[in-house]
Amino acid sequence: MKILIAGGAGYVGTELVKTLCKKHDITVLDSKPKAPNFPDVRYIYGDIRDFETVSSACKGQNAIFNLASLLATEKGNKFYETNVLGTRNLLDAAKQNNISKFVQMSTSMVYGIYEKIPCTEACTAKPMGPYGKSKLEAEQECERYAELIDLVILRPGPIVGPGRGGLFSKLFEQVKANKAVCVLGTGHNKFQFVHLRDVISACKLSLLKKGRGTFNLGAGDAVKVKEIMTQLIFYAKSRSKVVNLNPAFVRLTCRALNLLNLAPLKPEHYYIADKDYILSVEKATKELNWSPKFSTTQCILEAYEWFVGNT
Repeated sequence: MKILIAGGAGYVGTELVKTLCKKHDITVLDSKPKAPNFPDVRYIYGDIRDFETVSSACKGQNAIFNLASLLATEKGNKFYETNVLGTRNLLDAAKQNNISKFVQMSTSMVYGIYEKIPCTEACTAKPMGPYGKSKLEAEQECERYAELIDLVILRPGPIVGPGRGGLFSKLFEQVKANKAVCVLGTGHNKFQFVHLRDVISACKLSLLKKGRGTFNLGAGDAVKVKEIMTQLIFYAKSRSKVVNLNPAFVRLTCRALNLLNLAPLKPEHYYIADKDYILSVEKATKELNWSPKFSTTQCILEAYEWFVGNT
């Protein structure tokens, strides 16, 4: 099978390329420098916002994975251009080139604050910030083509594992340096991550899915935030202490700083950080034949171990 992976030089994309190139003909389209060298992988340096580039990359392909996206931590307000218009370009090019399979990497952030726990795919999507809103709009773009192609939308929780950076790197730096680790509220709310390799497993199974489907992805368990931090500190043999912050004060401060584009956290982070954040993965288990292999704690401990060995 010939597969185009848009965003194939990113965190999830690189791992997906590494996995799929063993059995498939892979083309990567990305605006980032080329990922670690895979000799048999074709690499196209380009932007999904440019339709001609996208259309050319889609020629001769049988399936598309759309992993290209601005992340929630990005500064500025260009989420719509990349996450929505870029997705539209890929879908239009898929139709133009008669591509039969499209897998869209979305996010659990489309739900905003979960209306029930665990959150199922039937829960109302009410994203809290521009990133989540753009990802939901990208899903809506996909729905316009649902009758034309086999369409799978994946909504993973926070993806954690070896190589994970962003806010997790900042946390790991604090732990490694024996500095205070902050949590919003009491830290008794439960969080659920999903391991990078479990996400890759879901991507592989998505290729076999006939028709359309939207699926949550998360670890098989959820752990209190304070317990996650305590286990991480213990594992790292760190002298860090967990410090509780007032959620209302943090939100007020971050909202003010967001106006200046200076906030360390985005709305998707500071609105949910003291809430239970648990996805139901029952649908993915039944319809994709997928099940998570890694626990929430394993996700963060493996990520920390990689961080220490590679920074």
